[in-house]
Amino acid sequence: MFFDSSVARQFSYPEFLARNADMEGKRLEWLSKGPLEDQRTSFLRNDDHVVYELSRAACLAKHVEDSINELNRLDVSEGFSVERVQKRQSLGKFLVDVLDYHDAVRMYSWANSESHPGPEMHPDQIKQDRDYRIKATERLHFLQHV
Repeated sequence: MFFDSSVARQFSYPEFLARNADMEGKRLEWLSKGPLEDQRTSFLRNDDHVVYELSRAACLAKHVEDSINELNRLDVSEGFSVERVQKRQSLGKFLVDVLDYHDAVRMYSWANSESHPGPEMHPDQIKQDRDYRIKATERLHFLQHV
């Protein structure tokens, strides 16, 4: 069973994946069916998958934050290390990508939501929603490594 983002952050990333092995297996199987860009967006058309991806991203962000904090702790206890600075910089960049991915999933989910009014929408709103969906899709494609 997967959890909302705030609860997911309470678990280590490996523990989260173990607790959600069925859904993670389903996600990996789904993504392996074709081009990653297309498979990821089709995966996110299911509300349960969106909740899982948001939870996974939140847990992964917490895991990366904890790794950065551990490197900081080691710098204090063992002294400064150039290698740790480089790891921290890489982790910091990855953390930004994970948080951006979390936001892109929410954005894509909203843009594809069926709760929007249909054809009676104002043409400007239809264009704005389409642009929003395109932007979300581009962000998801850019963040394939998350």
